[in-house]
Amino acid sequence: MSLHKTHLPAAAVFIVTLLVYLKTAAPTVALWDCGEFIATSYTFGVPHPPGAPFYTLLGRLFSMLPFGEIAFRVNLLSVLSGAVTVLLVYLITVQLLSAWLQPQTIENHIAVCTGGAMAAFSVAFSTAFWFNATEAEVYALSTAFTCLAFWLILRWEAQRDDRLLFCLAYLFGLGAGVHLMCLLTLPGILIVVFLALMKDRSHRSQAVAVCGLVLYPFLALLVPLSVTVLLTVLIVTALLTLRPAWRTPNFCGSLAILGLLGYSTYLALAIRSGLNPPIDINNPENWDNFKAFLTRQQYGTHALFPRRGAFWAYQVDLFVKYCLQQFPHLLNLTHTFRRAVDMPGSPLY
Repeated sequence: MSLHKTHLPAAAVFIVTLLVYLKTAAPTVALWDCGEFIATSYTFGVPHPPGAPFYTLLGRLFSMLPFGEIAFRVNLLSVLSGAVTVLLVYLITVQLLSAWLQPQTIENHIAVCTGGAMAAFSVAFSTAFWFNATEAEVYALSTAFTCLAFWLILRWEAQRDDRLLFCLAYLFGLGAGVHLMCLLTLPGILIVVFLALMKDRSHRSQAVAVCGLVLYPFLALLVPLSVTVLLTVLIVTALLTLRPAWRTPNFCGSLAILGLLGYSTYLALAIRSGLNPPIDINNPENWDNFKAFLTRQQYGTHALFPRRGAFWAYQVDLFVKYCLQQFPHLLNLTHTFRRAVDMPGSPLY
């Protein structure tokens, strides 16, 4: 596939999304945490735990742009992050479809590009993502890290270039300095890696590996920490068994060092706190405060079960509500149905 055929549709998706987000970006401070992130970006302060230090560092750079008011400048970080995320969704979809359709013919090439554009624009103009891509929040940037991580592992699957794994380790460290949401890709990434390394194994073995990796994050929430550590050790051991080249101390050490290097943005919180900025939540300038900050001690702890809110009556209903918000017409239809049911005289009343 020629260069222009591969990159021109991707550039078009990125430019269209960027222009729409620029046109609809919040001109000033939006609700909830946006004001805090704008203020801490401009003053280089310490926001609420866990701090989002890499977001604050980037937000500080955007606050120095020579146009617009400060709030709008910081909002542009989410605008750019959102457009990059949509571009990555296009690239990921094209990568997956290309493995299925083999786009050497013009018909297959059009189908692959069309599928990629449909997937990208479906994300771009979904209610939740569009909302987060136009205000000063961490979610657009964190989603960009999430999609970049998955795109890198797909490139690794195609090329088997282990240098991409070093980039991935550094990326996870940086992404944790925005929001821990990027770590949610780990089970999916592990599934891609295991399937790539088990191509010569039976379908039954592959299915067992996939099912185990799907269950892993749920078990990690339910079982004691010692069991989670044991499961993690088993997964790492299986990887090293399947890929002998990864058993060297240089490889494992490099992954750990790069991950810690990316995570080192958290040191900015302690450094800035020591200089007493205008916003300095929890004052994490000494070790005890810093540890309490990272572990979110101010929020307290509670068991997973029983839940604070009724599971079916509140939490599942809220999940369905957020899901339906991505499809406004379906949500309006649901509201209309509920009003009809609740109306006196209705046969469903």
